Amino acid sequence: MRCLITIEIEELSEIIKRATLLAIKEHEEEKKKFSNMKLLTINQVAKKLAKSRYVIIKMIKKGVLSATKDNQIPEVNVEKYIRTVHHI
Repeated sequence: MRCLITIEIEELSEIIKRATLLAIKEHEEEKKKFSNMKLLTINQVAKKLAKSRYVIIKMIKKGVLSATKDNQIPEVNVEKYIRTVHHI
């Protein structure tokens, strides 16, 4: 079913403004959460684990490695993965 919604330009502007401010707030909160951690790129993790970039992306999607919204991986998570794999 299709529906056509009409909205005043001022109201649309306010919705966009609120959504943008919320996205910025969430980004800042995530930055604070990871500010004390060293973050690695997907390529750095791929090199460290001797795996392809594609494999690292799949690991993130499956939840094997956690990453920030911009796909930065905390180094502590990589070290934890290595310990788990090697049973250290």
